[in-house]
Amino acid sequence: MATQTPSLSTSEVSKKRKRDNSSSSRWKYEVFLSFYGKDIRISFTDYLYADLKRKGILVFRDDEALQRGEDISKALRKAIQESQYVIVILSKNYASSKWCLRELAKIVKWEKKTKLITIIPIFYYVDPSDVRNQRGTFTKSFAAHEKDPKLDVKEIKMWKKAFSKVGNIKGEHIHDRYESKIIQDISRRISRELNSRFSHLDYNKLVAIDSQVDKMMELLDMESNDVRFVGIHGMGGVGKTTLAQIIYDRVSNSYCRFEGSSFISCIREESKARGLASLQKQLLSMIMQEEIHVWDQNQGDRMRKKMLSNKRVFIVLDDVDSDEQLAALAGDRKWFGPGSRVIITSGDSHLLKRHGVNDIYEVERLQKDEAL
Repeated sequence: MATQTPSLSTSEVSKKRKRDNSSSSRWKYEVFLSFYGKDIRISFTDYLYADLKRKGILVFRDDEALQRGEDISKALRKAIQESQYVIVILSKNYASSKWCLRELAKIVKWEKKTKLITIIPIFYYVDPSDVRNQRGTFTKSFAAHEKDPKLDVKEIKMWKKAFSKVGNIKGEHIHDRYESKIIQDISRRISRELNSRFSHLDYNKLVAIDSQVDKMMELLDMESNDVRFVGIHGMGGVGKTTLAQIIYDRVSNSYCRFEGSSFISCIREESKARGLASLQKQLLSMIMQEEIHVWDQNQGDRMRKKMLSNKRVFIVLDDVDSDEQLAALAGDRKWFGPGSRVIITSGDSHLLKRHGVNDIYEVERLQKDEAL
């Protein structure tokens, strides 16, 4: 069974966001793939690589990114340092490769030194405990390295330490699940975290926001399996969009149960400038993580019903001001899979009620001391 990396606490997310913002200029790649080619280059690794690329994620894979004549060790070190995530695919013969072990040691060393990368291990038909303790097929591999007179004992110890470190990180254990489902889970998680990681909001500068977020989370009731529409209402400039953005960032980053998410902003203006079919395309493309072609609104309605009726999604529709916009982008609750959540921000409470939105949070103006 797969084990998910635990969600970060609020303080950890805040610290990580600061690190992310301060170092974003150094990143060239979003994902670095570490794997033993003879085991899985043209199978699992290639499928994972293709799915990540399809979602618009920049991926480093040595057979494509390294140029001929380039110093491989320097190129790999540079690629690791310029990546945000490292996916280590631990197959049965991974430890037989000195190349892989040196690469893994560089990854672990850089993570320990900077805390700027996230390591995601995939235990590809190997037991995590065998990785932690160098047992099973890994015993033979390390024994062979120890007999090699050309290898330094200190380097082998460093390899073992790195191996144990990665074996202790919670990741995906491929044993009796469909590989395609695990690939989708991994690429969806990374895409979701990348989208929320660089929010333009500086949470430390927002005043009196925590209580509002708590009230919204109560209305959303994430443990319920019903389809829920929740409205955010208030006068212009009071902070409806900011509150919706915070909720979206939090939910997208913490709740793995959603199969897709989308935040459509400035709908009042964008629907006039681009048309509702364009917004339907944006909605579906974000949720499906691939480009969806929508030629007209009627086609968009049919595609939305077909694609989302059995999918658990999280959607934010920001600054809605007409029934036509809601009909095109939200429609009826039965058009979404069980457990779905739709947040709608609007300055018109009557519009929300006409659309059957009974749970409406009224954003109030700051109290005098908070405003000061």
